[in-house]
Amino acid sequence: MAIPVVEPERYAEQLAAKRDYLETLFAPFKPPALEVFESPPGYYRQRCEFRIWHEEGGPLYAMFEVDPENPKNKRVIRLDQYAVASERINQLMPQLREACLESDELRRKLFQVEFLTTLSGEALVTLIYHRPLGEEWEREARALEAELDIMIIGRSRKQRLVLTRDHVWERLELDGRTLHYQQVENSFTQPNAHICQKC
Repeated sequence: MAIPVVEPERYAEQLAAKRDYLETLFAPFKPPALEVFESPPGYYRQRCEFRIWHEEGGPLYAMFEVDPENPKNKRVIRLDQYAVASERINQLMPQLREACLESDELRRKLFQVEFLTTLSGEALVTLIYHRPLGEEWEREARALEAELDIMIIGRSRKQRLVLTRDHVWERLELDGRTLHYQQVENSFTQPNAHICQKC
């Protein structure tokens, strides 16, 4: 799987090309005029997951780029920020990494981090481990929840520790009404809330 290339400065051009392609493709069927909903060109994804890569210098957020010539070969791509992810996720990425650098309990055998955020800034972070989680982990994770103003879930094999709650509340404004949408951890949600609101 290739890591998406984000070019916000080319968004309008790319959207126009998609629109033209679809209009050409469906022209033989004489459909009604195509209605296009624009997304923000960057920082639109409210949900992201990253592998954690441990090497000298501490844990790093990572994705893997597969060699198309040999799919068994994968290259680790370090991510300090991710322009596709919401601004809240980008704010939390270095803060969470710093907390893990300072705490062996939070860092040890951390395998993956999943972020779920909302347009209003609510954030649920799932920390996934290759080890059982105990009282010391819970104590440090609760302190981190308070420090970063987030909710945390800890996962490991046959274990799921929900410290505050297992969902966020997205609020979408539609025709003068506010729709409240419960988004549960580890479940599918449309990651682009701006498009949800427009559609």
